Amino acid sequence: MKAFSRLLTSLSLLLFTLGVGACGEADVHAPEGWTDSLAEVKPGWLMNVHALAHDDRYAVGGTLDKGEMYHFDGLVWETVDFGAEVPLLNWVHGDETGALITVGQGGTALHFDGTSWQQMETPTAQNLWGVWGTSMDDVWAVGGDAFPSDELRGVVLRWNGSAWSEVALPESLDAGEVYAWFKVWGSGPSDVYIVGQKGAVLHWDGASLTELDVGAEDDLIAVWGTGPDNVALVGGRNNGIVARWDGADWSLKKMAPLPGFNGVWMRDPQRIHVGGNYGTVAVLDFATLDIVQEVSLDTTDDVHALHGSGDGVITAVGGNLLSNGIGGFTGIAYHRALKDGE
Repeated sequence: MKAFSRLLTSLSLLLFTLGVGACGEADVHAPEGWTDSLAEVKPGWLMNVHALAHDDRYAVGGTLDKGEMYHFDGLVWETVDFGAEVPLLNWVHGDETGALITVGQGGTALHFDGTSWQQMETPTAQNLWGVWGTSMDDVWAVGGDAFPSDELRGVVLRWNGSAWSEVALPESLDAGEVYAWFKVWGSGPSDVYIVGQKGAVLHWDGASLTELDVGAEDDLIAVWGTGPDNVALVGGRNNGIVARWDGADWSLKKMAPLPGFNGVWMRDPQRIHVGGNYGTVAVLDFATLDIVQEVSLDTTDDVHALHGSGDGVITAVGGNLLSNGIGGFTGIAYHRALKDGE
């Protein structure tokens, strides 16, 4: 009971950080160009999606006490049996071989080698919010409990193919104490970005983690890019913020009146896809950070993540983390074909 209470408290504080939308079931009427692939199914919250192809997508989520993974075969989402009882799963990363690693609450980590699943031992009991790697022998996972503690700081882990170990953080940060790191992404093994509370950003140069000042004060929730000179960070609480690195300078823009952003993905170096609260999805121009396209998915639920596949289909997933009433814990998943230049 104590562990569950701590889990609920941590997630509740994260919800405040993300600026969760109003309670209620999602409206399943998708806007033009988007398809609602969960119109008949509500499989719990969806926290992240990894898209290999239109007919080969994985999403993770579940409920507080039961983590779930789902696979989309182009027609329906079906539950993946990974042979373990785990709490809520928050993120999934995969490579071109079909191998997957997913992380979640309470230091949970699971690995799929293409044939079978294995639960991984990690050196933390803190919640893991993000995972990414250059290969399945070099994987980063980040997390934290998202609330002030005299004993705990945000945690950064690294997998070397045989074991997870904790990565040393800078002794002090200009951003102050950071109790949670939310996401990690890199262009290669010596160019890795980690984002977290209070606008904090860490960069791995192949030897150590150093703090970057990108001008953000609100929490940064997600990071993505197409290369070392094309990196985008998003976050915000009541209103979205976006920062980008063009190889020379950081630029930051406050995106009011758009609500807080939770997810980001890029296929094209000139376009940034973002997802946020109240069903918000938008495409931004990388150079100016201006809105090129904005769409509401006609739902009160929040978009937690976006990811596109090589065949040109983008998927947005999410849910309402406070909705556990008559409709149960609800999730959303929409997809559409990308246009040229997106």
